[in-house]
Amino acid sequence: MNGYPDWIIDRGFGGADVAVAPGLVHEQGKWPNGPSAPGSLEAVEKLAACCRKDGDGKRCMVFLVGGAGNGKSFLASRVVQAAGATKTDRPTTFARRSYLYKTASGQPLRIINDATIPTEDRSVGGLLREISSALDSSEHLLACVNRGVLIGETNAVSIDEASGADAIAGELLLRTFQANAGEHVEKDGWVLVPSLGAQTGNLSFEVTTPAGNRFELLAVYMDSFSLLEPLSGDGDEGGFPNRISPIVDRREREARHAAFEQPLSKLATNIAREIGVGPPGGELDPVLANVRHLQEPSLVDTWCRILRGAELIEGSNFSYRDLWGLSVLSVVGATSGRTLGELAAWVRERANEVQGAKDELERCRSLVSLASLRLHLTMFGGLHASLPLDAKRWTGSTPENDAVSAMMRADPLLDVDPGLSRKLFELVSHVKEGRPLKGKLGSFDANLVAAWSPLEDALDLAIAALIDPMSRRQFDFDRAELLAWYAQYLVRLACVSTGRPAFSQVISEWQKLRLRLNTGKHIKDDILKAVRDVALPSTDDHHAFASSSLLPVLKPRVNSPGFSQPHLAMRVRPKDFEVEVLPNGEKMVVRIMERGSNDYAETAFDFHLLREALSRQRGNGFTDSLRHVEPRLERMRARLLSMKLHDPKGSGDAVFITSDGRRLTA
Repeated sequence: MNGYPDWIIDRGFGGADVAVAPGLVHEQGKWPNGPSAPGSLEAVEKLAACCRKDGDGKRCMVFLVGGAGNGKSFLASRVVQAAGATKTDRPTTFARRSYLYKTASGQPLRIINDATIPTEDRSVGGLLREISSALDSSEHLLACVNRGVLIGETNAVSIDEASGADAIAGELLLRTFQANAGEHVEKDGWVLVPSLGAQTGNLSFEVTTPAGNRFELLAVYMDSFSLLEPLSGDGDEGGFPNRISPIVDRREREARHAAFEQPLSKLATNIAREIGVGPPGGELDPVLANVRHLQEPSLVDTWCRILRGAELIEGSNFSYRDLWGLSVLSVVGATSGRTLGELAAWVRERANEVQGAKDELERCRSLVSLASLRLHLTMFGGLHASLPLDAKRWTGSTPENDAVSAMMRADPLLDVDPGLSRKLFELVSHVKEGRPLKGKLGSFDANLVAAWSPLEDALDLAIAALIDPMSRRQFDFDRAELLAWYAQYLVRLACVSTGRPAFSQVISEWQKLRLRLNTGKHIKDDILKAVRDVALPSTDDHHAFASSSLLPVLKPRVNSPGFSQPHLAMRVRPKDFEVEVLPNGEKMVVRIMERGSNDYAETAFDFHLLREALSRQRGNGFTDSLRHVEPRLERMRARLLSMKLHDPKGSGDAVFITSDGRRLTA
């Protein structure tokens, strides 16, 4: 075809195929299937078996817990297909909260596809009543819920006052929200028993009704693993817990086999097959270059490394919806408000301008326009430098959402990896002298050679011809502007092709610390001390308070109040506090406690806190990560202050700071 297939944007941000209802998902097609969350396929297959009479007389309930776009509705459709269930609801124009099906087992199957849609009576506690009703009516149930719904439900009901099926439903919701199986419960003839051996942090229960009916209940956490880390099993669609593979380490040339690599490669192959041999821009087509980039296994690996870095900076995992959206952004750029037909026409026009250019300046201008759609630019929302030479810009708008924002925070231009800086400096210096780069690429990195497309060849030659001070023909253009843009272009291409997001050293250090905890090792003391110094900075402006930290009372504790503001504070000695880092699922938490005490203050030990600690440890002062850390430091210090105020031995540590800066102890 002489264009781009329209289905590409169906799963772009805001596309028509980003949300589905049961029965509308096609098992195969243009969009490949990827691994599901650990334990999820087993859970839905068990539910489908119960619906088919293969469940040994048991009823089955499955809760799929997680945010939007994690594949809950996809699995709901899979249950309907595998069970051979028939919908009994009347047809509707719009998506419903729940759907009712007839099954071969004789018990109905209710699927709550979107618990954020209010119930018809719009009352609180709707999910609890639906679960309770399913228990009372012996229905099979599949509930797709997010944690926000669980918070609302658990706050809306009093489990202690509930009875019968309502009490059991309330217990199930509370335990699912807390991700805690809890203890055996009996109430009004109902029995709830946690099952042993639930896989990978998921929960399993058995419920027996007063009539003797048995339910098996499974809670699966759909966002508990990263699709950008390797799976620890064979990588089939069943899903397995993650293996942590640092994005930068001594074995970085080894393939990581991230869970999303195979679906992304298949997508690129499907797009390339439909574009065929006649893309709108010919060999200079940027979309074709992007697709070929994502067909190369080593470059798919580095693309996933970049996005894993963005996840860790953001502190949350991308969903399938996010990853497909970022894949589309990488392939065709920003298309909001435009069609792919318009993009194809724009690319064709620019490519024709290159062929018909009357001089090097016109040729270079059109090549810059085409290059602005290359993957290493579009995946971060463009370049910081303005487009040079008055080059025309594709006018599709970049979507504004959390996934794109996370990518912008991982932009390699914010912090070029030290291991690449010297080599990149040599490349850019070569460009400034007006010499083409192609002969230098092999000495930089094999992946950069693989990422270098015919479009880069043409662009590099055109820029070298314009920049070359020995050229016989000189043109009137802003040389500094062109060099600034091309330098950023090259740095981005080099970092993306080698898998180096911004702050890659800090990201990799965080991953290595998490690996240490996995193997039973402790975090090194120098890291723990650096974290303590961030949480409890020492006061060094008064000899009597040396090596102490002051926690203001009834004042913000992020920054100490100025001397002109008299206030009361509590003096603590940082060396009296211990710091420990503990695993929490795939993440980590840090606890600070006074020696000899069992009480503690706790917060997430994430990228931003580690970056701040490493900066202090190296004597570099604070970083801009402090703005992400400060709100949590405020809560942590407030907790430490509360502990100190309730400590009868701590009364002598109260300090009054006068308006002239004097400090008076109690």
